[in-house]
Amino acid sequence: MKKIFTLFFTLFTSICLINAQCDHTFRMADSYGDGWNGSSVDVTVNGVAVLTAQEPVSGDPAEDVVFSASTGDVIALSNWATGSWLSEVSWEILDGDGTVIASGVHGDTTGGAGYCVPPPPCNHTFRMADSYGDGWNGSSVDVTVNGVAVLTAQEPVSGDPAEDVVFSASTGDVIALSNWATGSWLSEVSWEILDGSGATIASGVHGDTTGGAGNCPSCLPPTALTASNITGTSADLSWTAGATEAQWNLEYGLNGYVQGAGTNSLVQSSTTIADQTPGLFTTGPNATWTNVYTACVLGDGNNGAQQTLEINITSLPGGGANARKVKTVANGNWNNGPAIALTLGINTLDVAGVAFDRAVKFQFSSDAVEFSSMTLNGNPVYTGGPNLSISGLTSNTTYDYYVQADCGGGVASPWVGPYSFTTPCDIAVGPYCQSFDSLTPNNGFPSGCVTSDNIGDCWANDPSNTNTWIARSQSTPSTSTGPSADHTSGSGNFVYLEASGCYSNTSNLWSAEMDISGLTNPEVRFWYHMWGADMGSLSAYASTDGGTTWSTSLWNQSGDQQNQWREAVVDMSSYAGATSLIVRFEGVTGTGFNSDIAIDDFCIQEAPACPSPLAFAIDSVTATSVYTSWGAGGTETAWNVQWDTAGFALGTGTITGTTTTSFIGSGLNPSTNYGIYVQADCGGDSSVWVGPLTFTTMALPPDTAQGVSCVS
Repeated sequence: MKKIFTLFFTLFTSICLINAQCDHTFRMADSYGDGWNGSSVDVTVNGVAVLTAQEPVSGDPAEDVVFSASTGDVIALSNWATGSWLSEVSWEILDGDGTVIASGVHGDTTGGAGYCVPPPPCNHTFRMADSYGDGWNGSSVDVTVNGVAVLTAQEPVSGDPAEDVVFSASTGDVIALSNWATGSWLSEVSWEILDGSGATIASGVHGDTTGGAGNCPSCLPPTALTASNITGTSADLSWTAGATEAQWNLEYGLNGYVQGAGTNSLVQSSTTIADQTPGLFTTGPNATWTNVYTACVLGDGNNGAQQTLEINITSLPGGGANARKVKTVANGNWNNGPAIALTLGINTLDVAGVAFDRAVKFQFSSDAVEFSSMTLNGNPVYTGGPNLSISGLTSNTTYDYYVQADCGGGVASPWVGPYSFTTPCDIAVGPYCQSFDSLTPNNGFPSGCVTSDNIGDCWANDPSNTNTWIARSQSTPSTSTGPSADHTSGSGNFVYLEASGCYSNTSNLWSAEMDISGLTNPEVRFWYHMWGADMGSLSAYASTDGGTTWSTSLWNQSGDQQNQWREAVVDMSSYAGATSLIVRFEGVTGTGFNSDIAIDDFCIQEAPACPSPLAFAIDSVTATSVYTSWGAGGTETAWNVQWDTAGFALGTGTITGTTTTSFIGSGLNPSTNYGIYVQADCGGDSSVWVGPLTFTTMALPPDTAQGVSCVS
């Protein structure tokens, strides 16, 4: 018996929890208005009296008494006591929605079924993950609410990161899974169910079906966070209200910041003139005109242009409020316009344009005016939630933000977020250089046409690329091609095209957008590495219209250029004055894997009066000599060469002049490390030294006179 009682109690408790109670009403009336004159009645719910011997004091107007019942409960009357004037007695029973479910006169007992308005649904989330990141490989599942499928055959595209799908459920709804379809790699499958507050109420793996109870918090969190109108320094953040809340807490900071360490804002759907004074408004000149919004002032460049203020008023103080237009006239005196009664909704205040400079102000008679938005000449100066415009951001930077609904009375929703957005790049102002060292290198073993993209810092792969340029800091994977280290320091990054498995493929790399209007005689310098028997080609182009049209080739190199970094110089004098310049590098891989192409240390700068020599290279080395060559950087016809043992300080080495673009250094010691530089001599001026290139002389062959023989 004890076990049966326990089972009944548990079941009864569960039913009570699921069937939440709400207020119902027993309404008593007396047609004469002097009460029921001794008559009374009990109100029962499921046979149990919840209101005993009810009798109105007058019954005119009808008198109400409240009791609790759940949806489906049997509500009735019993135990009528009989007084006098029975014909004056009447009654009604109203459910939780205010609907009359029963009515009658003295002696009637039949009632009706209780009804409670179901709690409003809210968004719940089914989150699907795949540990390998390639989806559920044919597995799928239905999500049910109270036994009815609301999401059918759910399956993520990748599941890495976890993918969410939203469905509606109310507090107390039974949420579960059903109809699992079985694919492959079942051990990779996992899932979670999140309630309306974002809390996990169930989780599992393939085949699990047990869910949890729906939950909609009393203060629902916002949804649909987004960011728009993003510039290098500002962004408009917006979201959808969770319910009817009128204000929100917002926090933002750099990507990955810890909540509590960001910048906080209180966002309200409406504000008042008082809340915006001082700020948007200033204190008015007298008690009649208490607040002022200044549209323009003398000397600010408005030149008498029309001024239009639009304000969306959501509430006015008792007795209303007025506005008036105040402006200066041609002689500089102030002209005060008549009072204009403000109304709820959009109010437009126009001051027509004139042919002289002037000041314009809008005055208001009350700071209790509440408004949700205000614009001046079409430009927002205040926008109420659920949105917020933020400024003071840094270009080319990723930010996170979180939002929380504030429902008043100290009740707030859980925080929602982060939502991440990235500010675009500002135009780089020349002189400008890019070493690619700020990028995160990909030092893996790419093969085939590369689709992963780690280029950034305002440079970009062309979206049409089928083989992307990638940043790297180590030797490229293939032998006999590609650099072993970057040009800048030997420990930074370069960007390159991997040729393995992606032959004769064209890929374009776009530079940052650059303003070179401050350069008189601009040039582009960069270093390239094109080593390999199958080497393709590298070309450079320019655009001044954002990449819509491009120049013909400004520079081109093709074929094997040996295992060394070489410098290229491109004359950009024809682009002097450009405020929007993009340089595009077009790399074409060769017919085999020995055709990795790399670039590093890009600069656009003022061309020197005496340009440095180009493509300085060591051609061959013997035990006692070195053969070097270079190209003229400009029109110079003479050069200086300086060399000594590796690590020597410039100015302490052996310096030799030459009028050819090659040099043979002799008299060197065998098996010794040397460094060598070259410098252009422009006659009365000279370039910077280029180098050092380092090399090691060969060892002397064995001396056969000492009895050693050599056999080949």
